[in-house]
Amino acid sequence: MIDDLPGRHWMADDGLHIDVRDLAAPEPMIAILGRLETLATDGPVIVHHFCEPAPIYDDLADLGWTCEVVPGDEDEVRLILRRPV
Repeated sequence: MIDDLPGRHWMADDGLHIDVRDLAAPEPMIAILGRLETLATDGPVIVHHFCEPAPIYDDLADLGWTCEVVPGDEDEVRLILRRPV
């Protein structure tokens, strides 16, 4: 069930936000991939992370998502995930 996934999430005008900054591995990966698998929209999805999650990039590509690192808040790595149309 999607509500059992770790981390916080919310919808905003710019897309779905997933905040995994307070989670220990492997929970950020579980939260991100779990929400993407049940997502009813094509994105964008904005991920708020405490580090660059390089291990997830191959999984995102396998699911058909692109990933771009963009400026975020201090002590944050922000990713924009998009599913190409």
